[in-house]
Amino acid sequence: MAELKLIFEYGECNGYMSLQCYSNDRLIADSQVKNSEELTVTADVDFPFDLRIKVSGKNLSTDTVMEHGKIIKDKYVKLKQLYLARYPVKENILYSLCKFTPENKSVEQTNYFYCNGEALLHFRAPNALKWHLLHNQY
Repeated sequence: MAELKLIFEYGECNGYMSLQCYSNDRLIADSQVKNSEELTVTADVDFPFDLRIKVSGKNLSTDTVMEHGKIIKDKYVKLKQLYLARYPVKENILYSLCKFTPENKSVEQTNYFYCNGEALLHFRAPNALKWHLLHNQY
């Protein structure tokens, strides 16, 4: 068993998106942020595991504000940091781990969840140390 810590950044536009996190099929977070632009989730996980992140609550026609072709306000969730057994996963590794599937679209590699959908991260190792040694080298 290892400690998993997730830090999410939220963008606000007509409220915030909802978020649910699962380790395999076990719910580890169910959040509807109301006043915060950051959320920290901590849970114990058993290796190997799949981390599933579901985001919802965005209306694509009203929850992004554009001005002169640029986004000035947006409702989103970003997986900003991830720690396994108290060691950080490097930013480029975190980005490559995230496979985000927006509703009615194909899979994208991103830790920026800009619409309703689901992200999947696979942690295929017998324990956190082995995972870090195989995937998170400094």
